[in-house]
Amino acid sequence: MMDRCAVRGTASPYPGQGLPRRGAFARSLGRLLTLTVVCLLFLAGNAHAEGLLRFIVRDQATGAPVAGASVFLDDPTGSEFRKTLLTGEDGTITSEPLAAHVWQVTAIKVGYERTVQEVTVVDDQTVDVTVLLRPLPPTLIELISKRLLIDPRDTANTTRRTPDFLTRFPVGIGDRQDIFKGLRSAPGFVENSLNQTHVRGDQKGVATYLNGFLLPAQPQGQLGHLLLPTIAQEFDIKHGGLAPEFGGEAGAVVNIRPRSGTRTPILEGLIADGGFSTSEAYLTFGNKQNLPGAKPDSQGIIQRTFSYFVTGSLKSTRTGAEAPQSGNQVTNNRAERSMLYGKFDLGLTDTASLTGIFNVSDSDTGIGDRLGLSDSYQNFGQGFGFLGRLPESSGLRSQAAELQDIRQKDNNQFTLIQLNNRITPESNITLSFGVSNSKMRLQNNSPSGGDLRNLPADSSVDYNPTTLFDYDQFQASADYTLTRGDHSLKAGVVYNTYDSEEIYRFVPGSQLALNALATLDPRLVPSNGSFTGAVDALGNRVYALNQDGTPVDAPNFRVGRDGYYGALYLQDTWRLNAPFTLNYGFRLDTFRMSRDGGGGSYTESEISPRLNMSMLLPSRGFFGFLGSTPTVFRASYNRLFPRPPLGQGSFLGDAVRPQVADQYEVSVERQFDLSQTLKLALYTRDIENFLNAQALIPGTQLGSGTTVFYNAGKANAHGLELTYNYEPGEGQPLSGYLVYSNNIVRLANANQRNSLGQIVGTRLVDHDQLHTISAGAAYTLADGTSLGLNIYYGSGLFSSETPGGDRDSILEVNFRAATNPRFVNKAFGLEFAVENLFDSQSRYNFRAPYEGTRFQTGRRILVGIFGKL
Repeated sequence: MMDRCAVRGTASPYPGQGLPRRGAFARSLGRLLTLTVVCLLFLAGNAHAEGLLRFIVRDQATGAPVAGASVFLDDPTGSEFRKTLLTGEDGTITSEPLAAHVWQVTAIKVGYERTVQEVTVVDDQTVDVTVLLRPLPPTLIELISKRLLIDPRDTANTTRRTPDFLTRFPVGIGDRQDIFKGLRSAPGFVENSLNQTHVRGDQKGVATYLNGFLLPAQPQGQLGHLLLPTIAQEFDIKHGGLAPEFGGEAGAVVNIRPRSGTRTPILEGLIADGGFSTSEAYLTFGNKQNLPGAKPDSQGIIQRTFSYFVTGSLKSTRTGAEAPQSGNQVTNNRAERSMLYGKFDLGLTDTASLTGIFNVSDSDTGIGDRLGLSDSYQNFGQGFGFLGRLPESSGLRSQAAELQDIRQKDNNQFTLIQLNNRITPESNITLSFGVSNSKMRLQNNSPSGGDLRNLPADSSVDYNPTTLFDYDQFQASADYTLTRGDHSLKAGVVYNTYDSEEIYRFVPGSQLALNALATLDPRLVPSNGSFTGAVDALGNRVYALNQDGTPVDAPNFRVGRDGYYGALYLQDTWRLNAPFTLNYGFRLDTFRMSRDGGGGSYTESEISPRLNMSMLLPSRGFFGFLGSTPTVFRASYNRLFPRPPLGQGSFLGDAVRPQVADQYEVSVERQFDLSQTLKLALYTRDIENFLNAQALIPGTQLGSGTTVFYNAGKANAHGLELTYNYEPGEGQPLSGYLVYSNNIVRLANANQRNSLGQIVGTRLVDHDQLHTISAGAAYTLADGTSLGLNIYYGSGLFSSETPGGDRDSILEVNFRAATNPRFVNKAFGLEFAVENLFDSQSRYNFRAPYEGTRFQTGRRILVGIFGKL
């Protein structure tokens, strides 16, 4: 406009000619002046008809500024082109001068709905405009990416459990001192009547890692426990796909991430009392503080701190283990247990830290007396006579009437020191040193049996034993990790030495017991005697003591062992691409055991290759039917070399050889929505030198303290495991889980002889699992009261075979109801719990070679008060 006016004001109305005549000139000048005035008036009006728009774009839900939002300005008159603006970090942007009229404003941001509104530009003013963007509802895949319940990069078959899980689902409410009670909520695990856990048919197959440190091997047969559940922040149960860094045992790995002190002081406790005279108390405390002069590192974090975490427990009950009968289960079955654990962390520098852990656990448990079984056992034996094989009509007295009083004492302690140093942001080294001592004693408090020359022909008292097992171990390990691009390399070494002493003294309660002991090994009976050449009713050779007037007492038999276990591993976890991860490497294991006198000593080594992979299946093409939620396929091959038992091995023949196995496994795990996961796993294992166990005298109740391991030759194990978890987000009242396991172990040869020279006689192993189910449901009421139910059903419990060759099914239903902390300034709550709700007292086994006849403990009701300050 201005250009056109300027041209008209300067151009000659007669181009190419001279000046016009005077009259024409006056008229032209008037027209020019009039036009100039009009142009000036127009330009003046145009100069003031502009304004500015200042936008602030906010999230409608939160009110927070939205950075990077696109703002488009469109002129409805069509005179101007579209103008595009972009908000800054504070969500604001100011436009250029705009014509003073109505403009259309459109705002767009990924993840938000498009918004359109009209805004009027005011002449010579800046108008503030607030634009509210409504967040788009996220897609399911976007929500799952923020709450991913499965790890697509984990190449192992992992089940994750927390103390909160074990509280909501009362898996082990009857024995909260045992951290491994929670294993029954994972696939593949079965518990026997002596508080021991077996996995996938292995007699001894659970490797325990605490803070990345492989705990020294603990002797089997303990009636006490090793670790409290309150020590764990989280523990991963790895059933298959084991990386080379995991070794020691073959069946599964329990990798415990322990709790540490926090800046908010920890003070928690529980006191409970209930049936079978059960009383228990738990106390936990901890804290974390900065060291004097500590300063933030380059990331603003104070590393030089000191923290401590301590937890302990006391428990007393009249049912320390499963009893030999379903009726009176408290006779000589009392247990007293104490446990104490501490973890201390010291930040030495911004990159180095020192951790110390100690653990002490003691228990004193009675070996329950046989009182006699019902008439339904007449044809098999009602618990009278040697090994309980006779009916009540035999006229013999019960063990309780004979005043039998045998107790087992377990004392375990270990100390661990760890030094961790972050060399670079991509590399780290950890050095660990640990010592442990384990003692187990069978202590006889029964009345003296008198002179062994005058034993009764038969008695319900099998033996009055006094045995001692003492194991000292030292273990050191070093682990180095390095991350380079898509590769995570890890190398490490473990060295475990041990020294053990075992002393056995058995006082037989009858001539039948003396014959069995002498037939087993003459070193266990007085030398003042000899075999007569006859055999007794049980097929044992008759051993007669000389009647020369000299008193005869039972001898002590001592076995000493020493040796070592060493391992070296190297592995790489390679993230090939977004969906595919490969873990591979090898593990070199070496084991040596030597015995006093050199008999049975050997050294054996094994190279164990490992290959594990996980793949996030695509949601299109052939796998399009899976939908957009994540589905992970895993496959693995593992060569497994478990540590043989360091003590209580076979001392009556060749020493047990290490069990080795080739395990193949595939699994598919899927997350359905924000709360549900489902996993199916199939595996098979080909085993050499299969490790089995039985009591020194098969059929007695003393199996827990007189275990003999032996190799049963080749075996095959295969199984199917199905795991379902329902874990809703915060504030959702209902949660649950379901686990199904079916595992069978078959020996290749039914005519294998055990370490006692006896024919095994069966190809089936009695601690596998046949159609075992573990399930739980928990619900939180509006007032915070929590309700939890757990069910365990199975036919594969250890030694559960019946005289007819079938399996006894065990059913256990546990219930827990607890308020939230609502009393005394919201610091204390109340708890009501029931173990074995329906009072099922199923038989675990019948005259089994490992632990005798046992029955499920009856219903136990517990009432407690807990606090958290």
